[in-house]
Amino acid sequence: MILLKKCIIDLYFRIYGKVTLSFISHQNNVEFIILDTKSLDIKNVYNTSINQPLKFEFIHEKPQDYPLGIPFKIYLPNPLAVDEKFSVNIEFSTINSAAIQWLSKEQTLSKNFPFVYTQCEAIHCRTLFPCQV
Repeated sequence: MILLKKCIIDLYFRIYGKVTLSFISHQNNVEFIILDTKSLDIKNVYNTSINQPLKFEFIHEKPQDYPLGIPFKIYLPNPLAVDEKFSVNIEFSTINSAAIQWLSKEQTLSKNFPFVYTQCEAIHCRTLFPCQV
């Protein structure tokens, strides 16, 4: 389950947000979670049940050198058992998201405000927030 809790969009086409991802383990001794990302700046990752910071890393040293996305690894505080539930909060911001589209205020009917929308088809969701592979 994905729950986008807080989201701020600036006029430089960036989203600053906090997302909660919930998981259920399908095997014993799960020690980490790997998510799919592209062009994201991860600020913090927390265990939602006790608000404990979690260790995380991008698997490749230079994420910008990988145009198809970067695996994002979150280390769990304790190994999970089968059917055990776990949730994480991730604070992030986008960097040149392929999923965010903008209409200038001149392109809208009222001509008063710009309009933002998202297009997540293909594989663009990974540029909005970390998601499951």
